[in-house]
Order: sequence, then C-alpha cells, then structure tokens
Amino acid sequence: MTRVTFSRARCSRRSLRTLPVRTVALRSGVRLRVAESGPSDGRPVVMLHGWGASLYMFRHAFERFLVPGIRAIAVDLRGYGLSDKPLADDSYSLKAFSADVDELLDELRLSEDHARRPINGRRSRPALRAGAARARVQRSR
Repeated sequence: MTRVTFSRARCSRRSLRTLPVRTVALRSGVRLRVAESGPSDGRPVVMLHGWGASLYMFRHAFERFLVPGIRAIAVDLRGYGLSDKPLADDSYSLKAFSADVDELLDELRLSEDHARRPINGRRSRPALRAGAARARVQRSR
C-alpha cells in the first residue's frame, strides 16, 4: 500500500496529510486506484468522481468522514487519475464504467446495502447507474 499526500491548504486535521492508497485489480483486468480511511469493518461511504475528475476531488471530504465507524473510500475511475487507461474504443462506455464500479464493490467486499446511495461527483452517471442496479438486485432476491 502506498500513501498519497494531498494539499493541506484547507484541510485542518493533521491526520489527513496522507491517506492509504492502493491499486485494486478487477476481474476485467482493469486496475483502479483507491484511497481509504477508517476501519475495514466500518460503514462504507463510497465516493465516485464525475467526468474529467479524479479521487483528488474528495481530499477534503475525507475530513468529514473521520468519525468512528465510517470507512471512507474514493476511487479513480478507469481513464482518470492513476487508474488504468485502456485503449480499446469501447473501454469508456457507460456500461464499462458501471461494470468497473460493480466489480470494485465486489473486490472491496461491500454488500448491496452499501451501494444503494453512492456519493458521487457532478455528472457521475456510473455511480447512479451502479447504485440503482445493485438496489434492483437486492429487491429481486
């Protein structure tokens, strides 16, 4: 696991200087960069950025989730930040992004309950679509 250092210009808590960051390999072969804070068994809050952004946009949000029992997770979607950037033409479809989110939630061992209300940046349709799909799966069981 590596650590990423974010700008301290507006973050006030000393513990936010660095966040644990790792690369998660999905079944599809795509590797996504993920930043996490909090206990691994805490209630997860998954933050997905919108188009043209990266997990860096959530650097200040981590401060709000420094509370007992919360596991904050931010991800660089494929093609953004330090995640893989596949070259195939169909690699950046909404279907591909949604599949990545679904696989990531599986790799992080998050249940369907945890994916019902993803926190997303503006214009993050994959987050909304993946959350809706997981909610439908849960209702149909």
